Amino acid sequence: MSGNGNLKKLLRGLNRSKGRFSPFLARYSYVSQRDRLIENFRASFPGVLKVLPLDESVTQIYTTVREYLEDKELDVLMVWGWESLRDINKLLVAMGYVREEFRKHCPLPIVFWVDGKVCRKFIRLIPDFYNWVSLTVFESANDELIDFIQQTSESVYQKALESGAEIFLDYADLGLPESTYQELLEVRQELANREITLKPELEASLEFVLGRLADDFEKTAKEHYQMSLELWQQLNNPLRVAHTYYYLGLWWQSYALRHRAEKNMVFSQASSYLQQSVKGFETLKRPDLVAKFINSWGEVLQILESWVQLETVANRAIELLEPSKPSFRLARAYNFLTECELAKGNCKPAKQLAETAIEIFNNTLSAASVPTSEKDAKTL
Repeated sequence: MSGNGNLKKLLRGLNRSKGRFSPFLARYSYVSQRDRLIENFRASFPGVLKVLPLDESVTQIYTTVREYLEDKELDVLMVWGWESLRDINKLLVAMGYVREEFRKHCPLPIVFWVDGKVCRKFIRLIPDFYNWVSLTVFESANDELIDFIQQTSESVYQKALESGAEIFLDYADLGLPESTYQELLEVRQELANREITLKPELEASLEFVLGRLADDFEKTAKEHYQMSLELWQQLNNPLRVAHTYYYLGLWWQSYALRHRAEKNMVFSQASSYLQQSVKGFETLKRPDLVAKFINSWGEVLQILESWVQLETVANRAIELLEPSKPSFRLARAYNFLTECELAKGNCKPAKQLAETAIEIFNNTLSAASVPTSEKDAKTL
C-alpha cells in the first residue's frame, strides 16, 4: 500500500476509535519521513490532534502520557521521540505492565511513532501490548530513500566546506537529529535488501557523511573517511579528495589527544593528510579553500616543532589572507611565525610578531562584537 493509502487507513482507524483508548503503531523509516507524515496527518485530520515528544527526562511512559492529557480536550495524541529515552528497554517493559491503566484513564486513540528498531523492541519486550496495537507501516519508495541520502549528503558536505577549519560542527549545527547516522545506515541497508545499488558518487558522499556523523574518536569514522577517499580517487574528483584528506587529518589530530604515547607518529600522520589537503586545494587553484584549511596543518606542525615547514605554511597563510580584513586566521598565522622566531632564539622579531598577532586578534574581536548595522548583525 502506498504512503497516502496507509495515511488514509490510519485516519479511518482513528476516526473509528474516538473516545476510547486504542493504541496504534506507525512505523517509519527515518525522522524526516516521520515529520513529513505527521504534518500531512495534521492537514488531513479534522479533529484536535496533539503531539507529545518524549525526551531523556521521561521515567514512565504511562505517567508522562496521562499527565500530558490532564485538562486537555483532544481527539488524538501522537507520541514520538523514543530514541531520546535513557533506558528504553526498561521503560517499555514498565509500559507493558500498565496496559490496563492506559485503557482506563486514556480515553482516546494514541499513535506511537516508531522506527524499525523500536518496533522490534515492542515485539520482543512487550508482545502482549504489541498484539493489542494496530500497526501501520509507512514504506518508502526507492527514489524517496535515495533522495534522503542525496539531500542529507549534500547538506552536510556544503556546511562542512563552508565552515572550513573554524569549528567542528555537531548535529545541531548541521541541522540534523542525532539519529541520522543510524538512519543513513538503515536506509542504505534497505536499498541493498531491495537490490538497489547507489551510484559511486552518492556512495562516496554517503561514506564521507557517515564519517562526519560518527564519533570522531572512533575508528568507525576513520573507516568511513578512508572508503570515501578511495571512491573519490577512483572517480577522479580532486576537490572531494582534498576535502576528505582534511577530515582524515583532523581525525588523526583528535586521535592523538587520546593517545599521547604515540604522539609523534600520530601527529606525523595528521600532518601528512593535512598537507595533502592543502596541496590538493593549491593544485585546484582554490586559494579561498587553502586559506580556510591551512592553519590546521600549521597547528600540527607547531606540535611537531617542524619550524622550517611551519614558517613556510604561516607565510603562505598570511599571503592568502587580506591584511586589510583582520581575521582570527590571520592572527593565528602571525602567532605561528612568533613561535618560529622563538624557536630560533630571536626574541625581538618574535615580540614584534606577537604584538601584530594580538592587534589583529583584538581588531577582529571588536569588529565581531560591535555590528555597524542591522545587516552586519545578521551576517556575523
